[in-house]
Amino acid sequence: MSGASARCRLALAGLLLATLAACTALRPGSAVIEPEAIVDEIWRDPAISDARLRSSLPTPELRHIASTMEARLAWLRPWLDLGAVGLDAEGYLLLTDAERIPPDQRIEVREWVAEDNADRVALYRAAASADAKGRSEAEFRALFSQVWQSRAAPAWRTDALADRTADPL
Repeated sequence: MSGASARCRLALAGLLLATLAACTALRPGSAVIEPEAIVDEIWRDPAISDARLRSSLPTPELRHIASTMEARLAWLRPWLDLGAVGLDAEGYLLLTDAERIPPDQRIEVREWVAEDNADRVALYRAAASADAKGRSEAEFRALFSQVWQSRAAPAWRTDALADRTADPL
């Protein structure tokens, strides 16, 4: 066997290994989870057609969490728009101005905020277990944080987290 032939076989073996590695980089039976598409579906305008609804949610658990969050948003949206509830730098909701909420509704709004934040934690966990790329829950927390912030209406964002003065619940 000549030196050129051995090098050629070595190169082919390397190429084969690289191809196999690329093919196995995605976990079988899973899907690539796209935080942007999930947030867009949760925060979608109700007037938009349901044609692509849930298309980016490959598991029943993700669909359930997103559906619950989407339904809750209908109740939270007025408080977000008013600035009584805001989105912190980590992508979680917090009560930013309780005085804007009638006293008889404050407990309910606090509960919605707490439930939504619990669903965000569950969403990150479910995304990590379903993700074909094998990204961790912490990676999804960071990814979703960026997406929540970038997709939020201006009134929904808050700088209160910078000094932690706002009421987190």
